[in-house]
Amino acid sequence: MAIKGQKFKTYSEKIKNEAIRLHTVEGWTYRKINEHLGIHGPGRMKRWMRKYREQGEFGLMDHEVDGKNTWIKNAMCKT
Repeated sequence: MAIKGQKFKTYSEKIKNEAIRLHTVEGWTYRKINEHLGIHGPGRMKRWMRKYREQGEFGLMDHEVDGKNTWIKNAMCKT
């Protein structure tokens, strides 16, 4: 659970895309990718992979609305 005032680590699209490439192309495990790229949180790669499968590279992008990180389902990607 988040603590009031807690800062969360964010990762660039470049890191996310590299992590996806290492898993899909090179066959690396999530654990090996996390150690190699310094990604914290064991479930983060799973979430990125799920978003990548559902929405492609668009799912890995940060979508900011009024300073709040909001994930937007893009209906155009599914057409």
